[in-house]
Amino acid sequence: MDLSTVGERIKQLRKERKLTLAQLAQDKMSAAMVSLIENGKSNPSAENLKHIANVLNVNISDLLGGMSRESLQKKATSIAKRIEVKLDLSTLQITLQEIQELIPDLGHNVESAKIYECYVRCLYALYVFYPKEFKLYEDKNWNRYLQKAESIYADLKMESKVLGIRHRLAEMESVNGNYHRTIEIVDDSLYIVKSMDSLDTISNMVRLMLLKVYCLEALGHTDETFTLLHEVIEFSNQYMMLNHFFEIHNLGAMLYYQENEFEKAREFVGKINKFFEIIHHEELYIEKEFIMIHYMEFFEDEPKLSLDMIQNLEGKLSNLTLYNEVVDQRLQNMLSDLKARCYTKLKETEKALPLFRELLNDTHAGVHPMDVALREVNKSYQALCYMELGDKEKAEKTAKESVAILKKYPRTTYYHFARNVLKEVQQMK
Repeated sequence: MDLSTVGERIKQLRKERKLTLAQLAQDKMSAAMVSLIENGKSNPSAENLKHIANVLNVNISDLLGGMSRESLQKKATSIAKRIEVKLDLSTLQITLQEIQELIPDLGHNVESAKIYECYVRCLYALYVFYPKEFKLYEDKNWNRYLQKAESIYADLKMESKVLGIRHRLAEMESVNGNYHRTIEIVDDSLYIVKSMDSLDTISNMVRLMLLKVYCLEALGHTDETFTLLHEVIEFSNQYMMLNHFFEIHNLGAMLYYQENEFEKAREFVGKINKFFEIIHHEELYIEKEFIMIHYMEFFEDEPKLSLDMIQNLEGKLSNLTLYNEVVDQRLQNMLSDLKARCYTKLKETEKALPLFRELLNDTHAGVHPMDVALREVNKSYQALCYMELGDKEKAEKTAKESVAILKKYPRTTYYHFARNVLKEVQQMK
C-alpha cells in the first residue's frame, strides 16, 4: 500500500467535503491518527479504512486505488511537453481524454495540480480555437479544476504557483470582457503576496499588473492606465525582470500611439527593437513583427516599408511549425489584411480588395476594445478602395459600417480614422 497516495486521497476528499480531522475521525479513531494517515506516517487498519470510506461516502477501493506520485510526475511531464509543442484538435481531444482517465487517481500533491493545470489549458485552447467542439464537450467547468490546483498549491505554501493560477482565472475573465471582475481578481491576488524572494512570484505579479493595465484601458481609465504602466516598468526594472519586457513596452507603444504622442511611442518601439537584438525567441519575434508592421503602416504611414516587412515575415512563417491549423489560418488572414491596407495607401486598389479578410468572425479572443477596433477598421480601408474606383455607393456603405462598429470604441485612433474616411467619401462628387 502506498501510504502517501492513500493519505493524499483521504485528505483531498475530506477537504472537498469541508470536514475537519475530528469530524472525519468521529468516535471511531482520533483526529491525530487521521492526520498521521493523511501525511503518510501511519498505515490505516482495515477497520479505519472502512470507517473513513463510510464517512466520506466512497468505496474503500476509491481510497486504495490510484497511481504513485512518480507515475503521476511522468504523466504530468509528458502531457505538458506535448501541449507545448502542438495544440491541434486531435492533440487536444487525445490529451483531454487521457487526463479525464487520470482525474480519479489524482491526489492532493504537486503532480496532481500540474495535471489539473494542463487540463484547464487544453479546455481553454478548445474554447478559443475550436468553439464548436467546446460547446459539445461535457466537462468544461475549468474554474473547478483551477480551484483544485490552487487549493493544492496554497496548502503546500507555493505562493508563486497560486499567483499563476490567479493570473489564469483573471485572464479568462478578461477574455470574456469582464474587466471589473478581472481587476478584482488581480487586486486580491497581489494583496496576498507575502514574500518576493521568488522570481516566479515577481514574474506572476508583473503579469497580473499588466492584465490590469489592459483592463483599465478597456474601461477608459486613461490616467490610471498610464500610471500603472509606469509602475509596472519601474517594478520590472527594480527586480531586473526581462521575461515580460516585450509585452510591457509594446503596450506602452500602443498606448502612446493612441494618444498621438509619437515620440514617446517611438521610444518604446526603439527599446523593443534593441531587445530583439540580444534575444532569440522565434514565436515572440513573429508576434513582434506583426505589431511593428501595423505600427509602420497605420501610425507611421510607411506602407512600402510595411510591405517589405511582410515579405520578410512570410519567409519566416513558412519555416515555422505552429500550434495548430487555426493559428496558422489566423496569421495568414492577418498578413493578407495587412497587405491590403498597404496597397490601399499606395492606391493599388486592384491588389488590395481581394486581400481583405474578416478577422473576428471565428474567435473568442480579441474582445478588448483596442483589439476589436484594430481589426474592424479594415472596413474603412475598403471604403477608400471603392472611393478610388469611383464607386460612391459602395464606399459610403462600407465607411458607414466601419463607423457604426468603431463608435463603440470612441477613444481609439481607429474610430477617428473611420470618421475621417466617411467624411472623405461623403464629399465625393
